[in-house]
Amino acid sequence: MNETRDSSGVAAGKQVPGQMDVDKLLTWFTSSGGRLHPSIRVTPQADGRGFGFTLVDMIDGETNSDELQLISCPNTIIFSILQIPFVAPWWPWAWLDGTDTTILTRFVLIEAKMQGEDSQFFPYLSMLPHCEGGSFSTPLYWTNEERSTIMGSNLYEATLTREKQWVKEFNSAKWSLLKVKPDYTSRIEKYSFSLYKWAATVLSSRCFPHWMIKPHQNGLDEVTNVKGTEFSQSTIARRWAAQDPSLKFPVLLPVFDLANHSPNARVTWRPSNESAGLIGLTNDLVAGGEVFNNYGQKSNEELILGYGFDLALNAANSFLIAIDVSLAKEKLQYIRILIAGALSGRDIQTLLPQIMNPGTPLDDATKIFALRGKQDPLTSAAATPLSLMSTNARELRLRAANPLAIPNLATRLPTRNGLEVLRALAKVLRKDHDRIRSTDNNLPSQADIDASYHMQLGMRHRQTQLEIIEHGLASLKQTFTSWQSQHKIVTTRALLRTIGPRSILKKFRKLVHRTLGTRDEDALHENGHDEALFMFWIVHTMHELDTTDDVELDKLNEDQKDVLELRSWIARMRLKMETAYGPYGGERKDDIVDELCRGAEERAEAELHASEYESLIEGSGLLDGIENLKAKLLWAARVVIEETIWIEDWLDPRIEEPSGEQALVWVMEDEDEQADGWKWSRARQE
Repeated sequence: MNETRDSSGVAAGKQVPGQMDVDKLLTWFTSSGGRLHPSIRVTPQADGRGFGFTLVDMIDGETNSDELQLISCPNTIIFSILQIPFVAPWWPWAWLDGTDTTILTRFVLIEAKMQGEDSQFFPYLSMLPHCEGGSFSTPLYWTNEERSTIMGSNLYEATLTREKQWVKEFNSAKWSLLKVKPDYTSRIEKYSFSLYKWAATVLSSRCFPHWMIKPHQNGLDEVTNVKGTEFSQSTIARRWAAQDPSLKFPVLLPVFDLANHSPNARVTWRPSNESAGLIGLTNDLVAGGEVFNNYGQKSNEELILGYGFDLALNAANSFLIAIDVSLAKEKLQYIRILIAGALSGRDIQTLLPQIMNPGTPLDDATKIFALRGKQDPLTSAAATPLSLMSTNARELRLRAANPLAIPNLATRLPTRNGLEVLRALAKVLRKDHDRIRSTDNNLPSQADIDASYHMQLGMRHRQTQLEIIEHGLASLKQTFTSWQSQHKIVTTRALLRTIGPRSILKKFRKLVHRTLGTRDEDALHENGHDEALFMFWIVHTMHELDTTDDVELDKLNEDQKDVLELRSWIARMRLKMETAYGPYGGERKDDIVDELCRGAEERAEAELHASEYESLIEGSGLLDGIENLKAKLLWAARVVIEETIWIEDWLDPRIEEPSGEQALVWVMEDEDEQADGWKWSRARQE
């Protein structure tokens, strides 16, 4: 496919304007004061999908200039809500003030189209794609069979959402106009949803921002003073007269909008006192080549939904991830409070925009994040809120102590927290992948696809989305494998087989068998004892190390060396955990961080575990003499609930046929422990 596409959104083989319409448009345009550079022609596209600009000659006498004005559209023929007093002077000011400016612009377009040749803009409107006959290529005009190619994708959901939103907007605006203007019922009833969808699609595929037209130029200030119109009494007119910068509305630029899109085109949109201009760089222009506009860096999903075309090798392609960030915002609020004084008067608000997706309010519950092309999901904007949401009490305190590192959370994740983020991203991507793949059996035949431009658009988009998701999942699995080799990510199976000296392991297995009835890993997992194994291991290992006599270094055997290494590591782990969860075996009252990171159900679960397993351990007779057993079990339960993570087997690329089974893991060796941590010699041997 070509690297550029037609801005008209016209489907191949559908009804399109002809050269006669183009000639009439250009005659009207130039007679109205418009200017198209003499070396530029409006020519039909090779694929029959509308028109574009072609440079037919080298530009005499202008090649020494860096910039060239390609087209100039006078302000007087720019189409916007400022045409209301001339197109629909009977619309009441109360309705105008109560209706969104974009919706208003669509109704202005409808009214102008209904006026036919009586409209000042008839030569322009007749060049636009038609309401009927399937002239548009956006998914809102696709048949159900054509839409089957995007079923399961975000584009499909966006299409349905936009369709419902437009129906809702149309019905609401039309009903409210009928209510305040019943004497115009026969006229208003002619406003059909078909016309509204046409107008909305015209704007989505070819509108420009409000700042392309300057106020109080070439008679445009007269719109606020047109006698006998309701518009002059509206808030819109007053805001326009006051040059209110917050007044925003879409505008249409006749002829200007014929330029097709290339993301590589170096052009400038430049409004002046008299017109809106398209400025190009002369060294980008080639005789016989097309002259492009640049709509900005848009993904194919945006281009298909809004314009009805795609780009091959689009560097802006992305997959959108929806995440509920409400919990992240609560934790972020705590960090704000805790570090407000630590910044010595620096405005904390300067840091917050870097936390969340730029341009989106922090009070939104759900945010949309883009995963770009071949991007590692852990470097995407989604990683930061996910990191905050999965931050446990220990990590949250550390982050609050280092506020300047907050904007870099996505690239500085602790392994435990990073594993939580990795798992969350993988679950989202896998779910979306399965949703798209679930529609495989509903796809049309290859013959139908080959005969339909819309189906080809849909299939290309579907494939691109799957490629982005699959690359993201592969990247996450590769990272998981890398972390497994770099850090000690321990499973319950490892606790029973390899973690610790043989002398302590043997006693631990015996404790597990006596208290839980078996030491078979599969049986323990099936019976839901994964968390109990970690709790038992913490309490048992600490008890054994506390009661093991010291031995002179030069007399240590291999097992005793392992004991010494484990004792050193346990001491550091205990210090780190006690900072977050209170003294081992002692009492601690939950503070705001505990309440934020552990809900009431999790705290109750820890209490239940402690009570349930206390009697089992006491009945085993294997930890005689241990003091404050319940308190130590409760401490261990808190550590396990906060520090362990459930990991699905499909994240491990070594598993050829994953079943979706989960394993509980604990990152027992992290970045800050690698330099002098326990060498895990026994684990390496086995």
